[in-house]
Amino acid sequence: MATPFLPPCPMTHPMMPPYYTPFSGQDFKRKTFESKDTASHMYQMISQLETFVQNHGGDMRNMAHAASSPHSPLPSIDALNAMILRLRSCSAIFDEWRDNVVAIHQAAASSQTTNAQYPPKTTPPASPLFINTNTKRKRKRSRSDASTTVCRGCGTTETPEWRKGPEGARTLCNACGLYHAKLAKRKGINVAGEAIRQKRMRTNLSE
Repeated sequence: MATPFLPPCPMTHPMMPPYYTPFSGQDFKRKTFESKDTASHMYQMISQLETFVQNHGGDMRNMAHAASSPHSPLPSIDALNAMILRLRSCSAIFDEWRDNVVAIHQAAASSQTTNAQYPPKTTPPASPLFINTNTKRKRKRSRSDASTTVCRGCGTTETPEWRKGPEGARTLCNACGLYHAKLAKRKGINVAGEAIRQKRMRTNLSE
């Protein structure tokens, strides 16, 4: 009895062609900036909701009365709908990046198979006397830069823009800086500074 023909199983993530280069060009930079900016706005919106609930939560009539104020921190429905659309766009970006990561792992597995069949020629290690001093300076500078660009509010080291806070210029990330500026305009510098300090304490306790 002849064996019945079975069609091949479809690949969930097909192998990319060898000339394909993931994470390249201005498109990746644009999507990276868009994702970071969306995350920053999302953090700001969550902070606004947190402030509103802390000040007016527990009573629907109290929250409804506070929401009617023109200075209410409660985000608008249009702002929430816009955030949902941005998150969906970021979800599509991460789907694409996941496929790129799968392609990289597939290429790595193929490279390991090739190297096992044809081991590369080994070269002696470079003498430590010829270490590039510029590399050392760059490493020191990168470590010093990283130590001075930490948000005093939430502790993040990545943001589209550094903003002024109660401790001086470039001490708050984009989200915390916007939150601090709006709160300072509405309730004063002292209240805004205390809110940032409370946020930093909560961040330290959660670590």
